[in-house]
Amino acid sequence: MARLSEHRAPVAHPERPEPEPEPEPGTYLDPAQVAIRDAHEAAIRRGQPSYLDPVTGYVVLTAPTLLARGDCCGNCCRHCPWPEGA
Repeated sequence: MARLSEHRAPVAHPERPEPEPEPEPGTYLDPAQVAIRDAHEAAIRRGQPSYLDPVTGYVVLTAPTLLARGDCCGNCCRHCPWPEGA
């Protein structure tokens, strides 16, 4: 059965600009984002709880480390696995 949202045309809201179309997967990361993604994935592969951000040098916790905490800390972590507002 089709969902209701599949039958409705998007409605333009005067107070919000028209959203940009979704880019093709893998085509929209700038070099810094690619470096961050690669550092995160490498840390996970090595079983490390964190990695150094290649742009800022800050320590960033990996998603598995944050998941192991058991709940969201509310600090807007980059790789937070918890739904917003959880």
